[in-house]
Order: sequence, then C-alpha cells, then structure tokens
Amino acid sequence: MKTSLRITYILPQLDVGGSETHIVRLADQMRKRGHDARLLCVFQEGRLGSWARQLGIPLEALEQKKWRLPALLGIYHWLKKNPADIVHTYLFGLHLFAGLPARLAGVPVVVSSRRGVDLSQPEKIRWLEMAGNFFSDRVVACADAVRDWVLKRENINPSKVLTLYNGVDLSTFSPEQSGRAIRAEFGIPDAVPLVGTVANFSDMKGYPDLIDAAALILKQRPECRFLFVGAGPLETEMRNKAERLTGRGKIFFAGSRRDVPQLLAAMNIFAFCSYWEGVPNVVIEAMAMARPVVSTPAGGVPEVITDGVNGLIVPMRAPQLMAQAILTLMENPDKAQAFGMAARRTIETRFSLERMADDYESFYFAEVR
Repeated sequence: MKTSLRITYILPQLDVGGSETHIVRLADQMRKRGHDARLLCVFQEGRLGSWARQLGIPLEALEQKKWRLPALLGIYHWLKKNPADIVHTYLFGLHLFAGLPARLAGVPVVVSSRRGVDLSQPEKIRWLEMAGNFFSDRVVACADAVRDWVLKRENINPSKVLTLYNGVDLSTFSPEQSGRAIRAEFGIPDAVPLVGTVANFSDMKGYPDLIDAAALILKQRPECRFLFVGAGPLETEMRNKAERLTGRGKIFFAGSRRDVPQLLAAMNIFAFCSYWEGVPNVVIEAMAMARPVVSTPAGGVPEVITDGVNGLIVPMRAPQLMAQAILTLMENPDKAQAFGMAARRTIETRFSLERMADDYESFYFAEVR
C-alpha cells in the first residue's frame, strides 16, 4: 500500500479567488503530510503564484493562450515527464481539457471538482461538463447543494459524486487578530460600527443589494460605516452607486487585498449577498474570526450557518431584510457576540483546515487503492 502520493492539481491559472486559494492551501497540506503535490497552470501563473512558491509548492505554467490542441499536448507532455498517481482538476472544463491528456499519459486516477451552483450557466457549458465526466473517476463537490446541482444538471451516476467541505486555517483566522490598523487606515474610530464584506465585484456577489441595504441602514444609523474588499468588472459601477445613494465617506472600497484576517477583524458584522455559491471561503473565514454573519442562502451557506444559532440567513435580492437583520445585530450586541462565538465553534468542529486535509487525504488513498 502506498504511503505517499504524487498529486498534480491542474487549473487555468492562480488568480485571486476562493477556488485558487483553496487549491494552494490543499496542496500545501498534502506536502506537509509527505505527499508530492504540484500545481500546473495551463495559462499564466497568476497573482497567487508567488504565495504558492513561498510555501514551497512546485508550480509550473504552460503559458498557453487558449484552449487549443497545443494546450492539450502541453498537458500531456508535462504529465509524461512528471508522472502522477492522481490528477485533480479545478474550474470549468478542466476535467475535459486536462482529463483527456491525463488519461493518454497513463494517469491512473483523475478527479474533478465542482465549486459552486452557477445559475447563469448556459446549456453548452452543461454539455461540456457532461463530456468531461467521461474522463473523471470521481467528482468532488464542496457542498451538498453543489452535489445536488451536479446530479440534476450533468446526468451522472450519484455514486461518482461526493461532498468534501472546505477548511479554514484556525491559527491564521483567529478572533485574537487585531483590526485596529485597518480602521486607522480608513479613518474609522474603534467605536464606530463597521459592516463589511469580501467578494469580487461580479454579477453573482449581489453588491447592488448590499449597497441598497447600506443606504437603508445609514438612514437609521448614520454613524455606521461599510468596508467592501475585492475587485472586479463591476467595481466602478458599484462605487458610483454607493456615492449616489450614500454620499462620500460612508462606504470604503479597499480593492483586492491579502490581509483578509485583519480586514475581518476590523468588522463588527460580516454581510454576504451572493446569489449563487459553493461554500464561500470568506463566510467560513469570517465565522472562524467569531464575526456574526448575515448571509443569503446561496449554495452551501445553509450547510454552515444555522439561522438564529450561529448567524442569520435572509432571502436573496431582499436588501430591506438584509438591512433589518444587520440593524438587529447592531442593536443587540450580546446576541451578535453569541452568534460570533457559536460561529467559531462551528468552524472548529466541522470546517478546520486539518479536517479538510484529513478528508482529502483519506479520499485520495481510497481512490488509489
């Protein structure tokens, strides 16, 4: 029986995002357990490449421009030179575009991942996903909601799809972190209520609803401030909307940042308005920081947050209800603190990085046997 495994994670590139962050953390954990875990980017290395290298994870980028025959040949030749026991593909289409070369290169186990419930997915994408399943031995979903979505959309044998949850580094995302430097950076006094979120500015993240909710909150609590962390195609539009509805100096835009624990520590309440998700890393990170979370029930969020126990869940596209829930926590600090403490316990028991690594390692060994 093997005691160590050769695992290659293949993805388009290491952009700043939840899936990419998860991959780096997982590869790092596998290497710490004695496995030869590597990263292969089909296109460019991406902004998280330097982080992976700092952790000592072998990383190569094929520098391909498009999904064409040279990209498939590049993956094939790379895998012939770097044999793997398992190829684990991430993000759209990789189980098709990397699964075929992996099979031709003689890789014994090919695993693919599904990271979210994408309500905007066109029909042609579904057919590509289904074609790629032919090359995958197993499909890993990051939430039961995602697994159900895959079974509904992809006409795949249920025994082939399993759920493995994300995990959080509890030492990095700790309630002992200080957010004072962040508040000082944006000129927000310690006593001022700060509501924040961390999300890319894309259609799925529901920023218009969150800005509408902020405008409603400010009518009742004008001293409140908001901190939005992220970047993306809708950022300029959302900045303009925020200024139009709330004026200047009420909502701060921090851009894309790596100091997420400190940013979360500065927030009194974490708000999340997404329309579709898997299990969003930032929600479990905020919970690990013992922050009370108000979220929509996107994707696997209800598998982490029990409404009224360790956070609050409000309907999607309902900024008035989002505002009401946030105001309730502001007006009941004891309840907010209790939610935060319960959230931390939830992450400690069910969503730690150690637990995630245990689950993936056991899964990998079972597949190789």
